[in-house]
Amino acid sequence: MLKDDKGYPYIRLDSNLEYPKIEMVSKVANDKAEYFGPFGSRGITQSVIDAIKATLKLPNCTKQFPKELGKGRVCLHYHMGQCEGWCQAKLNADVYRDRIGQARHLLHGNFKAVADGIRSSML
Repeated sequence: MLKDDKGYPYIRLDSNLEYPKIEMVSKVANDKAEYFGPFGSRGITQSVIDAIKATLKLPNCTKQFPKELGKGRVCLHYHMGQCEGWCQAKLNADVYRDRIGQARHLLHGNFKAVADGIRSSML
């Protein structure tokens, strides 16, 4: 009863890429990526992804990294303070991978570790 007509939604985190992506998928594949779920609905799954991206200021645009680094203008999310401007190549891939590591901790349920890290960086 928890699935729609396409199956259970999962969150896919592919750490093998230089700039890992967090995305919603319908099926678990054998591709060495991490999968979280299943979740109850696509709306809930997308809300989880959006909350993680907003909290950690990860890109919410459709640009392909690292292919489109430094090309074009920054997106609207950067101007609204919802993204760090990863597409402008001012921040390196190591900082991005640290943020993805925090996202992985959140998806595993390690909220305290992420909160302590954010709190220490704020201080």
